[in-house]
Amino acid sequence: MTQFVVAAGADRKWLLNSSALLKRPLRLTPHHARWWGLVRILDKRFGLQLKQAASIANRTLAQRGDDGVFRAEDDPSATATLVIDKMRYDSIATANLSRAIVRETPRRRGRRSSNQHPLAAARRYGIDIGLIEASLK
Repeated sequence: MTQFVVAAGADRKWLLNSSALLKRPLRLTPHHARWWGLVRILDKRFGLQLKQAASIANRTLAQRGDDGVFRAEDDPSATATLVIDKMRYDSIATANLSRAIVRETPRRRGRRSSNQHPLAAARRYGIDIGLIEASLK
């Protein structure tokens, strides 16, 4: 989950609450991290309602335009327009995903297991293990 949080650029609590409000399960994939990241930007930075931000994110990420610009919302009077620079967002999302994979890789717990037998390792090291073997029998 830590990698997903970093890739989406959102905090864990917001992701859990938003997925519950939207009735949308959290799938820990790069595509969904990109989607949640855009929803987070539209919700927190622009103050859009969560459902509206989700709808715009769906339309933006589904668009296959060449210019990389998506006009998400137009005011009927043409006074205001919400424009998303999809190429720039894709580069930010890719950088977040790269950082999540490289820097937030979960660590293994405990000591690393030794794949070698201790007596065989002692023999290779040059120790005479005759006394040790006699005491083990």
